[in-house]
Amino acid sequence: MILGINFYKISAESKRTSIQGNLKVNSNVQIKSVENAEISGNPKSSGGLKIQFTFKTTYTPDIGTIELDGELIAVEKKEVAENAIKEWKKSKALVKDILKEVMDSILARATVEAVVLSREVALPPPIPFPRVNEQQPVQKDQNDNYIG
Repeated sequence: MILGINFYKISAESKRTSIQGNLKVNSNVQIKSVENAEISGNPKSSGGLKIQFTFKTTYTPDIGTIELDGELIAVEKKEVAENAIKEWKKSKALVKDILKEVMDSILARATVEAVVLSREVALPPPIPFPRVNEQQPVQKDQNDNYIG
């Protein structure tokens, strides 16, 4: 269970160059460390995890970058938390038991923050926004009012 995500470094830079041609936006998450987290009031049957990460959005051509460093705090069953720390020390990879929940949480929180930062430094947002398309009016059938 994810308890929280905090950012401790936020960076956004726009190189103020004009965009010509296609623009490619790429966002990714890099896990930096997985450590034991002491959480007060935590039952002995569960273990706390502190996962440090970097979320980075890059643009091609290089018109700027957005970078967020932060940490995620999670509580898992004690054996899952211990296994996650052990596996991280061995292979620098998250165990499958927590991978999806951790990555989804980081992406959701960091993407929202990156959208706000992109607006502040005049960069395109890291995700496409929904757009309304104009459609031709559809001719109604005479039976459209039939209920039954």
